[in-house]
Amino acid sequence: MTTTVTAASRMLEQQLEAPAAISVVDEKTIALEGGAGVLPSLLQSTPGAEYTQSGVYNIEFNSRGFNGTLSRRVQVLLDGRNLAAPENKNQEWISVGFLAPELESIEFVRGPAAALYGANSINGLIAMTSKSPRGSPGGRARVTTGDWARSSAICDGPGRSGTTGTRSSW
Repeated sequence: MTTTVTAASRMLEQQLEAPAAISVVDEKTIALEGGAGVLPSLLQSTPGAEYTQSGVYNIEFNSRGFNGTLSRRVQVLLDGRNLAAPENKNQEWISVGFLAPELESIEFVRGPAAALYGANSINGLIAMTSKSPRGSPGGRARVTTGDWARSSAICDGPGRSGTTGTRSSW
């Protein structure tokens, strides 16, 4: 099976031909291990990743030996959009923990990616791709619970209008 990636050079290419070290978490792994937990825990066993959690909401994820308090220099993108808090450019992981059932893949680029993605990607990049609304017909409801008293409830359904697909969550 050939894995294709886009985060290393912003082009669709085979993972073995990518110009950077990159790890991929596929949809099956996200479904099995994502649950109501936090998304960086899916990447904690990848090479070069440093994941620490010192409380329910204080999660540090970094790479290349630079992990520490507020040293969040791994940029996080969801479908190309930066998820960092606008006031301080830090990633607050609790705000994206509910996304696990909606993700198709997660790509983790280890090492500097500032030439392609800007100054906030000094130590790497996490690029998350959400599922297409066209690829998941019908609605669904899901309630999950996890450790540290985390729980989530998602009810969503796709919509279509010609060639455009949308997704609504409540």
